[in-house]
This record gives sequence, structure tokens and C-alpha cells, in this order.
Amino acid sequence: MKKRFLQLTLVILTAAVFVSCNKDNNEDIEPQVEITGKWNITSAESNFESQGDNTNSTFDLAKDNLFIEFNSDGTYTSNAEFGIGELALNPNGTVSNTYTYNNGRLDLKLIESSLKKEVILYFHTSSGSNSLILNSDINDLLDAYNDQESSFDFLTSTIIEATIKTYAKLDFMVTLTK
Repeated sequence: MKKRFLQLTLVILTAAVFVSCNKDNNEDIEPQVEITGKWNITSAESNFESQGDNTNSTFDLAKDNLFIEFNSDGTYTSNAEFGIGELALNPNGTVSNTYTYNNGRLDLKLIESSLKKEVILYFHTSSGSNSLILNSDINDLLDAYNDQESSFDFLTSTIIEATIKTYAKLDFMVTLTK
């Protein structure tokens, strides 16, 4: 299970490092879903292909009691900590930051715990009965990196480019429930 959390966290971390600004893209816009309120982080799925190896992972997070609460003023609170090798309850309690939500796209700002860097994750949203689905894929990562390439130092750019090139496919989905 710890290995699966490591894989999931590496996918999340990869997305977090690459995404640091918004890009307008009106293709396939999902209808605006109401996200305000407290959501339980119940599961996560990742599907990635790297060097011919396809890995599909599903993580049941319901028992971990992770949550995120979106406020109407563009702020959120969560007890989840995202870092290298972990996706777990934040040992320091809850954290707060900001988000934007337009045209079915959620941009979630957070401080990556190991890097101590503020990053923004892009997600496309959809909803089900009392659920909110957050999706991100390789195209989100490529767009964000291309938009932000000049803001990264040489070492960071080299690491990001090498990581992106290893993925032929990357899809990530987080399910939240009320």
C-alpha cells in the first residue's frame, strides 16, 4: 500500500511542479459545478504509461478522513498533505490557501510540503450524485510547463523535461463526496 501511495504522490507531485499558471482553453468545457462546501476525499485513480509500462492504480482514501472545504470567497481549507512519498493527514492540522474556479476548471493553489514551493494544480471538474470528480492529464502538464518554462531555474527545467518525456500517457482522477 505504501508503494501505491508513493506512485500516487509522484503523479501528484509531477502535476504540482509543472503547473503554476492559468491558460485559457475553451475546448470541451464542462458545465460549472457547484463546489462550495465541505468534501471528503474518498478515492484517487492514476493511469500512466512510462517506457512501455502501463500502470493503473486505485486508492481508497475514505478511511483516511481527508477533506477539502471550498469557501465562496475563493479560499479553501484541507487536512490533506501532499509531499514526496506521501498523501496523508497533515500532522500540523489543517492548511488554507486559495483556488479559482471558472468554466469547469479548478486551479488549486497549495504549498508542496517537501519542496516548500507554492504550486497550482489544474483540474477539470465533473459531478455525480453528491460527488465531485477532479481530473488532470498529460496535456494539462504539458500546457503548464510550456507556459511556465521561463520561470523555472535550469535544474528544475531539466528535471521537469525529463519527467514529462518519460510519460506517454498520464491521467489522474480524485473523487470527492459530500
